[in-house]
Amino acid sequence: ESAWMRVFATLFFGSTTLHAWLGLRSVFMDYLHPLWLRVTVSFLTAASLVALFIWSVDVLWRVSA
Repeated sequence: ESAWMRVFATLFFGSTTLHAWLGLRSVFMDYLHPLWLRVTVSFLTAASLVALFIWSVDVLWRVSA
């Protein structure tokens, strides 16, 4: 597997994660009216998306034996 493929796959996962965050944030802003609920759900979603992105980068850039 080439390094360029890993770079482009990382950029793809990063842009997909950002796209998901922007879409979900819009839904939360429109439909979650209590501030505490909006902040809590937004934080949990952001933490989950960051964890998934880190996991995808780990899978892509792990050195195979």
